[in-house]
Amino acid sequence: MATAGGQSDEQTLKELRAFRPSARPMAITVAANVVLAALCLGVPYYRGKVQSQESLQAFSGFAACMLGGKPRGGTGLGLPPGEHVHFAANVMGAPADWPERCNGKLDAIAPEEAIFLWPSVKQAGADLRAVVALLRTELGQVARQRASGKQARVPERPLLALSKLRAALTLMAQATNMHEGLDASALTFEAPPALTQPARLPIYAGATAALDVWLGQDGLEALAMDRRGISWLRVESGKVDRERVKRTSLVRATVRHGDQPYVVWAMPPKKCEQAEDRCVRRASGLARFDKGAAELPRPIWLGGHPAGRADRSLRIGLEEQADLLARSTPEGELEVRRYKLEQSEQEDAPPLSPTQRWPLPDAARPTDALLLPRQPPALLYAESGPAGTYYRLWEYTGEAPPELLVRDVGLEGWLASCPAQDRTWLLLGTEKALQIMAIGPDATRTEPQRVELALDNPLHVSDPAGDRLRLLCSDEQIDLLGIARDRSLAHLRCGPEACETLPPIARNVGHFDAAPRKGGLLVAYTRGTEPLILVARVNTAGAVEGEPASPAACWDPTRGMCGAPTLVSDGTRILLGARDGSDLLAIESEDGGKQWKTMSGLKVSTAISTDVSAPMDQHRIRKGLEHR
Repeated sequence: MATAGGQSDEQTLKELRAFRPSARPMAITVAANVVLAALCLGVPYYRGKVQSQESLQAFSGFAACMLGGKPRGGTGLGLPPGEHVHFAANVMGAPADWPERCNGKLDAIAPEEAIFLWPSVKQAGADLRAVVALLRTELGQVARQRASGKQARVPERPLLALSKLRAALTLMAQATNMHEGLDASALTFEAPPALTQPARLPIYAGATAALDVWLGQDGLEALAMDRRGISWLRVESGKVDRERVKRTSLVRATVRHGDQPYVVWAMPPKKCEQAEDRCVRRASGLARFDKGAAELPRPIWLGGHPAGRADRSLRIGLEEQADLLARSTPEGELEVRRYKLEQSEQEDAPPLSPTQRWPLPDAARPTDALLLPRQPPALLYAESGPAGTYYRLWEYTGEAPPELLVRDVGLEGWLASCPAQDRTWLLLGTEKALQIMAIGPDATRTEPQRVELALDNPLHVSDPAGDRLRLLCSDEQIDLLGIARDRSLAHLRCGPEACETLPPIARNVGHFDAAPRKGGLLVAYTRGTEPLILVARVNTAGAVEGEPASPAACWDPTRGMCGAPTLVSDGTRILLGARDGSDLLAIESEDGGKQWKTMSGLKVSTAISTDVSAPMDQHRIRKGLEHR
């Protein structure tokens, strides 16, 4: 039995072993699965990683080509500071084959379309190809505009597309687990850009506000008045002081005596024209602008109303006195009134009475009049008569009658003046010609010099910054620049004995400004309706040196150094400013406009505020609801 039982057990074991799997087939199966997993997962992963690395490395060469730098290689996506200025410099002045020469480097960034990839990598590659196509379209548009010669503004869209390209590359790197080195810079700039990055100054005034800018020790001061308020700004020694105050409807203008601005209250000219008395019995207000105050000062009310533009009808002198050219009758007779500027303690006190009055002789009714900033004080006015227009000069504090300077037949005249150290230049204009003469310190007069020149609306009705005429004078000569009827920027130079009509500085001029420099003049202007500011250096012979160029970029659609320029000079520094929304942009030159730099006196802080209410606070300050 035992033997039989033992054999039975052995047989049973054999049968059971037949059902046990063999170790060798199992190992083969596992190995096959591992190889299949490596093929299905590892190869797509490795292939995506290779594509990502190639795209990241290609970005360095393309970015250097587009922005004008030197590639650093590697997989970094960072850009050094000032990349937008370098791009603008390429748009304005790169060789003719830019940016087409960058197309090959841009195409190298787009990965090849493949099926055997991880889904996330495949989607990232498709997005990257789409962004590359977008950027190539934008650069193609830049190339066509440069080839046509109509590249007046620098487009922002290519830089926005470049940002999208960097974002798409970042997503590609994340999908392939290539995070290392993305923050490194892709290129370096070996030379400064040909354009200057302007300083942005928060003046918080409307884009069309009347603007007055003057230079300080190492910065500037500016006063801007729009319909809602007056903004004051001072930049000095790295510190920015500013104030925004509300204005009433009677605040008419600001005038400046030296570095001290004054605020003028008066009725609007249109309301005076509609009133029966033509504002003869209206008062006007005058007060020093309190820099840094939270509100406008209480005005000193004067018993008289300006007869014209405030800067032409008001002269503030020493010993707190002011001369006002006022209308004395509704029919248009004028008189000069002198006031002692004393503030009354009573807020409802009546307007001050003049301490002296000087009615114009013979009840004259001038078509234009101008108080001259000279001693002894004088009034220059134009009077129409049967035989034409008479230009007269009257030293009203003396006993002599008005002196007839010149007569022009049948034309209504306009007036302007330019004071130098010892001489005052007078400009007597009509719609067809100009007559220029000078008055010396000993009351000597030069003979009027007539020049046939028709200027287009040289004087603005209410805003001095809107004048289409600039006068730059010294004791030896006067340079007159104005927009002629044919839209050219005319240039006239006169000495005491002769005038010279110089070649036009530019054609098809929209806005312009000018400032003296060592060895000539500096002129900033725009062409037609294009907002790009060009700067021309005019030598002593009146010729433009080299080609006019833009020292800073004007960006498309509407930001940057664009629009009406402002030039200010103190003999050493020349400042060029332009409005950008509610801000003022400024650059300066210390070598007569050959090279420009960001305005001095300003320290730029890159700190980010953590105050969540800061945007709303800034909005309220801009609207004049709060003050700093």
